[in-house]
Parts: sequence; C-alpha cells; structure tokens
Amino acid sequence: MAEKEASSESFQIGLKSLLDRHPELRPYVPVASRWTELIETYGDALMAKAKWQSDTSDHEMILDHYVAVCDELEATLLANFRAEGW
Repeated sequence: MAEKEASSESFQIGLKSLLDRHPELRPYVPVASRWTELIETYGDALMAKAKWQSDTSDHEMILDHYVAVCDELEATLLANFRAEGW
C-alpha cells in the first residue's frame, strides 16, 4: 500500500504538536509519513479540543472526550515511533 501524501493541515498540526511535546522524536521525522492518517487524526482531534477549550459554553463532557482521544492517539504515535527504533 502506498503512503498517503503527508502535507495536509491536519498532518502538519499533528506532527508539530507531537514534536513540540516530544522533541526527541525530531530525528525520526522522515518516517512520520508512515502514519499519515494517524497523525492527521491526531491533528484533527487537537483542533477540535482547542475549539471546545475556547468555547465559553459548558461542554465539559465533549472537551473531556477530545482530551482522552488526543492522549490515546499520542500514546499510539509514540509506540509507533518507538517501534522504529526511537
């Protein structure tokens, strides 16, 4: 299966956030495109979390959901990078 193009806004946001939180992953950026869809999903979840954090309404359950999703996706991505030798 061919790797998906890793240039979407969601991918860029997801990868930047992951690298900001885990700078030790920077040497492994060349293999990040192996998980394009996962990184894009992480980026989408981060954007949704930010939206709900900035919403002045009471949406605590939705925000909690996106916090949990982001944490789970980040853990999965870290496991994938570790499997590559990190």
